[in-house]
Amino acid sequence: DPVLVQGFPWLVVESLSGEPARLVRVSPTTNAVDRVVSLGDGFKEGGIALLGGAVWVFDAGSSQVLRLPLAAFAP
Repeated sequence: DPVLVQGFPWLVVESLSGEPARLVRVSPTTNAVDRVVSLGDGFKEGGIALLGGAVWVFDAGSSQVLRLPLAAFAP
């Protein structure tokens, strides 16, 4: 499920080709992806949560968790 950060929905897009999963932002005005962040090697799938002033991205398959401060999501 996506999370809303400063009015923008962010979600994890899983890899289908062996590339790392990506965190993407969707523009609410155009409904198009306008920002993409690679999650790095090892992240193939994942979930996302907003908690404690940070965005948390996790990949249960590889037991990895990333904590991203909200400041990293400035428009």
